[in-house]
Amino acid sequence: MKNNNFITILFNGHRRVFFILFAITLLAQIFVFSRQNASYALNSIQKDFKIVLSYNAPQEKQDSLQNVLKHLSGVNSFKQLSSQDIFDIFSKGTKGQSDYVLNPAFVPALYEVEVSEQVLLNTETWLKNNLYNFDENLEVYYKTQESKLCVYLKAFIKYIDILAILVVLMFISFGFFVEAYYIKISTAKERFCGILCGLIASFLALLTSHILLTYLSLNLPFENIFSKEQLIIVFLVMLLGGTLSKWKRF
Repeated sequence: MKNNNFITILFNGHRRVFFILFAITLLAQIFVFSRQNASYALNSIQKDFKIVLSYNAPQEKQDSLQNVLKHLSGVNSFKQLSSQDIFDIFSKGTKGQSDYVLNPAFVPALYEVEVSEQVLLNTETWLKNNLYNFDENLEVYYKTQESKLCVYLKAFIKYIDILAILVVLMFISFGFFVEAYYIKISTAKERFCGILCGLIASFLALLTSHILLTYLSLNLPFENIFSKEQLIIVFLVMLLGGTLSKWKRF
């Protein structure tokens, strides 16, 4: 008599389903890992990114600049380093020679300006529209390469998101086709085994990815096996496992 118990159906009837789901989950890790790394890098740069303003002008004009910065859209915060603060910074490690080289009275005031992500992604245009024409004595400094890198990272994140949405829509369309038009009858036990295969395959794929990242010393703090993105992948793979258990044309 043919053995139709649960273990036989799971391991003999769904081996191909298991390996397909395992491979799909591993490929999905490329999307998750790439997006998480890009987001982590973007957030790190945004936290450290500052625009430095050097302004050699009387106090009246300094007050005018501060008033502009307070009401300027895109400025999260700013702080002024006084001439004495700058003098103290340069004095460290010079063994008293800074008293001769630097004089606080002649050091221009410096401002550190923290800006929003929108400004970070379009720094040069924002500066042209708001600060470059403020005063000819106002000098502006910022790390242009970091700004350009943020533009690339933001575009890369959008690319990953759009591609992920398209892939999910393709799988949903496939599931709708199988469920609506494919007449093959499957038992509840087969469906459950397919869903269980999806759960097991997802867990093993996540564990494999985690072990590989740890071996390569890439186990970054944000790499969480139970993150929201990973749980969504597990859920979708489980649904796909139930659909494949009905289709079985492979």
